[in-house]
Amino acid sequence: MNKLDNIKSLLSEWLVGTIFASINFAVGFTIRLERTETSDKKPNVLNLDIRSTARFGNEGEWKHFIDSLPFKTRRGEIDEPALAYRLMLLLGAMISEVELKGDGSISISTTDGETFTVLGIEDVWEESWVLTEPRDVAGEQARSIICSSEGSVFVT
Repeated sequence: MNKLDNIKSLLSEWLVGTIFASINFAVGFTIRLERTETSDKKPNVLNLDIRSTARFGNEGEWKHFIDSLPFKTRRGEIDEPALAYRLMLLLGAMISEVELKGDGSISISTTDGETFTVLGIEDVWEESWVLTEPRDVAGEQARSIICSSEGSVFVT
């Protein structure tokens, strides 16, 4: 098994079965994921920091959704309000499948039939996305899976 396959396996192990517990926005979105049944082998709480472009569905479907909204954004990124809305609809949804692509993009599917994708290549931040066990949660080990802005994925 090569390095990418190991990371794909680890991502699935960590994410499948967690639920979207909360969403926070500061400079970007942070999604808090929690496991409903605690596990000694898997993280019970994870944070997914999104620093790259993210969307629901494919690029055309996402653009169509943004264009269909009744109010347009007034400043900044054109899709942040739309992304906030769609992420809020995921609260309580369980992750059923995770796909990591060769360019570092990650696609997360839920039991609600939604597919949420964070692109692996980003030209503003050093990282495109970061999945971490929070340091402030008892029993978590503060491990991370990070996708660099060039699309390289690694575990720390």
